[in-house]
Amino acid sequence: MGDTPDELGTVNADRPYWLDTVPSTPGWLATPPSRCDLVVVGGGIVGCSVAYWGARAGARVALLERDRLAAGATGRNLGLLLPRPSERADVRLWERVVAEEGISAEYRAIDHLSLLTTEEYREWTLREVTRGGDRGPVRFLRTEQVAEVLKLRPRWRITGGRLTRAACANPARLAHGLARGAARLGARICQGVEVLAVRRDQGLRVETASGDVCASFVVVACQAGSMRFAPDARLKAVPRRMVLTGRLPPIFPQVMALDWGTAFWRQLPNGEILLGGRHPFSDRGDGLESLFSELFEGFPDCRVTRSWSGEMDESHDGQPVVVPTRQDEHCWVVAGFDGHGLPGALGVGARVVAAMRGLS
Repeated sequence: MGDTPDELGTVNADRPYWLDTVPSTPGWLATPPSRCDLVVVGGGIVGCSVAYWGARAGARVALLERDRLAAGATGRNLGLLLPRPSERADVRLWERVVAEEGISAEYRAIDHLSLLTTEEYREWTLREVTRGGDRGPVRFLRTEQVAEVLKLRPRWRITGGRLTRAACANPARLAHGLARGAARLGARICQGVEVLAVRRDQGLRVETASGDVCASFVVVACQAGSMRFAPDARLKAVPRRMVLTGRLPPIFPQVMALDWGTAFWRQLPNGEILLGGRHPFSDRGDGLESLFSELFEGFPDCRVTRSWSGEMDESHDGQPVVVPTRQDEHCWVVAGFDGHGLPGALGVGARVVAAMRGLS
């Protein structure tokens, strides 16, 4: 492809893998309408969900994305759906909508295995098993059971494993699939449109560099950037980095993590491995390049072929922010999913649209 390695021996720096699997300009419009019922600010998975359900409800919808769809956290993550108990119905909703809309996103159920490296994480997991997992039924694996499941010999001391069920998918294709569904129902999907302000003016007026849009409702779904429009949302951006390795033989049939997400990875069907987070014991940046060779004995040589950075948006209390702003009950903020926006995105979008219909 003509790329040359950088000083870390990687190529394609800051080029997210998932964005190469979807078209950059799939025919979306660049000019927003002057008036509609609902404006969605942000073209990630949550924004696309709100636009989809708004269009299904018969609203005139405009989705405004300053870059391209899925360019933010949606296109820079692992593609993991690890639901909270309140989100299990939302995951079933994903399965239904993916089938109904014919979304080709490689959606499938999968095991999720966390390797525990301290006694503290071991005790936390045992307590979680006793009370019922926060993200679904959890099984604790003893060290010897981890070795049987993993079929690799860790160099580090492993105190146990945390095994649960999850799902995985191509998150950029999920977002594009919802956007296509919304567009089919009449929504205007606008890329390259930056929102400058949201003001109250006989309804709501969304100011953009491409012209103003008057709307009855606005949903702001652009991670920590949502605070530009709702300063009281109390969100913070947490940087994360991900890398992609070259192709390897089948090694990891599960989605993997260290402890409760210090590092996390999954092997793609083509043998490449997506790896994110940080090395738990490294003082050399995030240490991702050396993680596998240091963690597992005899791990095959693998070269990082691309890397990219991203951000998670965290709320002050660890719970998603899904509320109308203090300034206007017709303007909502939906953000703060702490890196786990995929499981609940579809259900949250449906509930926000339902709440707005109750206000109209």
